[in-house]
Amino acid sequence: MRPAPRLAVALALALDACGTAITQERRYSGDLLPESPCGAPLHGTMTTYAGKFALAPSDGALLIRGDVGADGKASGELATTGVDHKPFVMRFAGTVSPGKVEGRYVTPRCSYAVSLAFVAPSIF
Repeated sequence: MRPAPRLAVALALALDACGTAITQERRYSGDLLPESPCGAPLHGTMTTYAGKFALAPSDGALLIRGDVGADGKASGELATTGVDHKPFVMRFAGTVSPGKVEGRYVTPRCSYAVSLAFVAPSIF
């Protein structure tokens, strides 16, 4: 009957490690509104962890990755190729704070005002 306490300790340590990762990662979600009549509003999600971020501008598969400075300033870009075989660069620049993300998302076709709110972590 000795293995049961060892299993309980191992499980507790594993769950504690998961809890630490969840609390260090921050997720933000909200609207990206066009700054001119160049496109429809988008819904985006950003995740930050250890001075880095990943932004899914339209909650799709493309991610803009970048750095978050100690002062909260964030910037990054994703360079792809458009359907016309020309460069298509997507950029984000803004500020990350504990409760929100504010900034601009820019593509060759449009510029969006970004306003994302912190989403509390949940295992459900």
